[in-house]
Amino acid sequence: MGFQQNITTLKKYFGADAIARRLKEMQPVKTTILDLVYPTRRQHPSSVLGLDEITENTGIVPVIRRGSRSFPTDADSGGLRFIDPQPITPSLFAKANEINDLFATGMRTSVQAFVDSKIDKLRRICRRTTEVLAAQAISGSIAYKMITEGGSYVDYSVAYGSTLTLADTDWTSAGLADMIKDLEAIYKELQNKGYSGDIRFLIGDEAYAKLLEKVLAARNIPAQFVDYGLLLGGKYKLMPMGETYTLPGAGTASYVVDPKKVCAVDVSAPHALHYCALDDLDANLQPLPFYAKPVYSDDPSGVKIIGNSKPMPAPVVNAILWRRLLPA
Repeated sequence: MGFQQNITTLKKYFGADAIARRLKEMQPVKTTILDLVYPTRRQHPSSVLGLDEITENTGIVPVIRRGSRSFPTDADSGGLRFIDPQPITPSLFAKANEINDLFATGMRTSVQAFVDSKIDKLRRICRRTTEVLAAQAISGSIAYKMITEGGSYVDYSVAYGSTLTLADTDWTSAGLADMIKDLEAIYKELQNKGYSGDIRFLIGDEAYAKLLEKVLAARNIPAQFVDYGLLLGGKYKLMPMGETYTLPGAGTASYVVDPKKVCAVDVSAPHALHYCALDDLDANLQPLPFYAKPVYSDDPSGVKIIGNSKPMPAPVVNAILWRRLLPA
């Protein structure tokens, strides 16, 4: 079979329907913050997102400050504003000699395995990147990096508004009773805002270690170790959060939650992850969570497989509270 025939055969594995079928068969990619805070996923039919569509449920006003643009349009109500989420578009390149070897090994099975491995790697990259955006968003803002056509990094910032806060406390020498009082103060503050359906305390490693030390030393304390961490008093759901991420071009990692802080989130609040329409004609401009397609090259000869996703997290900032538990 000639190389052009091979290309024609390969293309049928990259249609939107074919990719959707294969993605359903692949093992789900687990990500902590996306799975916990943003179980609601919405596919938005436009490439831009109206602020009113986000604020309707979340009560927030995200503003992209750099790396994007807003679109004011006149309307009877006084004006509509839109934000323009930036896409995640990783790619992988396979040389022609690799593809020739692929077709020589048995056609359908080897082609499908080749396509699946590339799609899986690209979808994991998109998912991990979305996880970082979602994790940053629970702080009330996103501060990511966007690469320009010239190859340089510029800031990609989204401001959602202020999350709730309480005054710093100090668990360095605190007893368990005082620690529980601090947790209750957080609980009540969220409850006063109308959010206490399912509060998770995402607690930094150092603060969690201090609490755990007191719990283990105490007697007759209603504490239960569960899949997410520690259930204290049948009420306070404590989830140790030592995860980190590294931004593109950065040399050091950042914590999702500072080791000395806690981030309490009502995960039953209407947080949502919006997938906007992709700027891709082959994807029929659809709002797909993920899409991949081949782009064929003559120099060098081969195929570039491009992944595409356009996510926009929308956290409810009034359902999120941050507090420092140990001195800086």
